[in-house]
Amino acid sequence: MRFGGFVPIKAMVSHTLKSVSGKWVDESNLPVFVRRGALGENSPNADLCLTALHPVFVDGFLMPVGELVNGTSIIFEAAAGRDALDFFNIELDSHDILDVQGAFCESLYRAETERCAPLLRFTGGRSQLRSRLRSVASAVVDRRQPIDIIRDKLEERGHRFARAA
Repeated sequence: MRFGGFVPIKAMVSHTLKSVSGKWVDESNLPVFVRRGALGENSPNADLCLTALHPVFVDGFLMPVGELVNGTSIIFEAAAGRDALDFFNIELDSHDILDVQGAFCESLYRAETERCAPLLRFTGGRSQLRSRLRSVASAVVDRRQPIDIIRDKLEERGHRFARAA
């Protein structure tokens, strides 16, 4: 199901992430394990594995799930004796949001199409540090940007997961 209702699937695209000696070969796009409920109440409604660069839709924005890793409810997935993981993308006539096990994920994005929502991402270590500083300073003056607020909210959910365990 997509935001705009049901539409025909244009293509299904798959790729395989391989591991060698217990490490994933493509370290730029590691698998990310999203625990049930990590993105919101019952979202996803079952554990979900995505690639780190695959955006999820949170609070009106697309954000690569790897940017949301918090070490508890959203974690990088270890190879753990696996030789490979298969990932699938669904291509529609236009870029859109799909309901994947109760989590909102983007359909396959092609550069020539217009994004269905703004994409937020960190541009490196300094942007992540600035984001953390804005969050710390928010107790005095809240100048957080949407990317900071989303990360803070999901990290707090992760802390609740850890306390409940």
